[in-house]
Amino acid sequence: MGTSIEAISTSNGTKYLNHGELTDEAVLFSECVRSTKWDFESEGIGDLTISFTDGTQYVYHNVSPLVFYNLLRANSPGGFFNRYIRDKYAYERV
Repeated sequence: MGTSIEAISTSNGTKYLNHGELTDEAVLFSECVRSTKWDFESEGIGDLTISFTDGTQYVYHNVSPLVFYNLLRANSPGGFFNRYIRDKYAYERV
């Protein structure tokens, strides 16, 4: 059973429906990933911001929407991150 979060485009940017509430980030139930959001660019790629449960936050650059979509629906967001995002994209700590 994966995480069920809907991304909704609004005039103020993308919002995420988390348990009936619109928020600026998708809250995940994971031992290591607290939340994530994806800011897209016109080319269809974007910056993926991930907040970890230890309080650190990183932005991963040039991430496709498919990677973000699959992260939201992964049975293990932390496992998905380690396999498909970590060390695969340029990133910076924020």
